Amino acid sequence: ELPSLSEPNLKYTSFKSNSCGRYGGGLYTMVAYLDVKHSLFDSNNSGNLGGAAYIGNDTAFFENALFRMNSSNSSGGAIYLEWGINRFTDCRFDTNSAGDDGGALYIRNSMKLLRTIFVENQANDSGGAIAFWEWLREENEIELSQFIKNSANRGGVFGTWKDNQIY
Repeated sequence: ELPSLSEPNLKYTSFKSNSCGRYGGGLYTMVAYLDVKHSLFDSNNSGNLGGAAYIGNDTAFFENALFRMNSSNSSGGAIYLEWGINRFTDCRFDTNSAGDDGGALYIRNSMKLLRTIFVENQANDSGGAIAFWEWLREENEIELSQFIKNSANRGGVFGTWKDNQIY
């Protein structure tokens, strides 16, 4: 766990074959700001939320990050995003899986995707690529991104509840 008062910048960092019982197989953070660039999250597992990472902070930026073959027994096969503003630019999510919702991402906040690719992610319940939490009314932006062969019982790409807006 990263200290709660730090503002880590992770560059050219690899998280491979890590596991945990509850939150964030490779990374668990509750910091105010997180910046991840040119990094790899590969084959991590969580017994509960966020196979590769559990992000509970206010702002997280990911650029040129690859999330491959991560899994969670519950939600967020690659990442479980708790709060704040999260941005993904030039990222890729390949073959991540969740036992419940959000094969790649589980979002409880707002999210912006730019030139991000989702390939063959899978969730047993909803949102093969992305699942959105039901109570938030934040705007979510997706631009120049691709979704290829993602699957779930409900919503092969998106699973969303209630008043979410997808633009």
